[in-house]
Amino acid sequence: MIIRLISIRDIHGCYKELCILIEDRLKLTQHDKLVLLGDYIDRGSQSKEVLDYIMQLISDGFNIVPLIGNHEEQLLKALTDSKQKDTWNYNGGDTTLQSFGVNEPDEFDTIYIDFIKSLKYYHIEDDFIFVHAGLNDNIINPFEDTHQLLWSRKSTYNNPVLLGKTIIHGHTPITVENCEKIIVSNTNIINLDTDCMYKEKQGYGKLSALDIYNKFFFSLNIIYLQFANRESKIHDMKKHNGMRPQDIVVLLKIIALEHDDWYNSDLAQSLKISPSEISEVLNRCKVAGLIDSKKRKVNINSFFEFLCYGLRYVFPTQPGAIVKGVPTAHSAPPISEHISSGNHIYVWANAKGTHRGQAIEPLFKSIPRIVLDDKLFYELLALVDTIRVGRVREVNIAKEELEKRLKHA
Repeated sequence: MIIRLISIRDIHGCYKELCILIEDRLKLTQHDKLVLLGDYIDRGSQSKEVLDYIMQLISDGFNIVPLIGNHEEQLLKALTDSKQKDTWNYNGGDTTLQSFGVNEPDEFDTIYIDFIKSLKYYHIEDDFIFVHAGLNDNIINPFEDTHQLLWSRKSTYNNPVLLGKTIIHGHTPITVENCEKIIVSNTNIINLDTDCMYKEKQGYGKLSALDIYNKFFFSLNIIYLQFANRESKIHDMKKHNGMRPQDIVVLLKIIALEHDDWYNSDLAQSLKISPSEISEVLNRCKVAGLIDSKKRKVNINSFFEFLCYGLRYVFPTQPGAIVKGVPTAHSAPPISEHISSGNHIYVWANAKGTHRGQAIEPLFKSIPRIVLDDKLFYELLALVDTIRVGRVREVNIAKEELEKRLKHA
């Protein structure tokens, strides 16, 4: 069973960014299917490392569907055609040669050439068509024109074969902001190419991915840039090494207290967090603009915005092994009052728990032990976990329920 269907577009030798995106942001598991849209090589400095990484993921049992891009096709043509070799070098092939430590394309180890030759031109999954560039809208079977699959830049399609399908592609660079707008608009053509190589151009230079089923958009640094938008804040936040998951827990506890007559020691005792760490949490939240200057009242509007649009990317998690524990996310109130979990239960692992389900890593280790003593606090944490791991309907309900509770804070 596929838990998530994910797509990443043109990588162009951005090996470090790819590793961060897959391992730290997406936290890819073998239950996910990842469709890569081609252009793994050229322009960036680590094309070899990108190919090695993709092949290693496949070897390790991850469900990876790598498609061919126009840059891989140019490399294959450069093997037998000197004119094509010049064209390939002009379009970034020289950096690929440097990455492999060779002077000519025919010096590549055959394992890489064989891998590139094995790449598919397109992939269809449910009602989604994945392709590097686009399709020929003017022929009966648009999948027969391989040139268009790698080079087309169409923005609309009328071919009956494509009706009811969503086309997901790269090849044509757009800004991160425009990419987000496309995803939110529910259009049937989604361009994911935010071009990780154009770092000097405002709005570009971010390697991006899309969780197709849930329409969650991942783009390196996007949350950091969105919420730390002043130089002074960026400088101060760097001194604290960014926000930490316990910051969210502390802010939710302050909201659950429903008054501001509290001391740091009260929070420390109830959350099983040291008083010094509570102080650090409040300082970080002040820098981020999530609590007022006196560090007493949560800035509800900013905090709600961060929880809805930033939390899932900053502190992602994935369901783990079946364990005993305390229900969370859609398996706990108030979401469980709207949607039945059935056998699909999520829990915070706890030996004294009364339910069995897939483990969800809590935002702080003490949560499973303390949460049942505070009904509102428990509800807030469960709603936040729903935003972190839920599907679209569950997340939408969670946002509504969370907004209701924060309005009265």
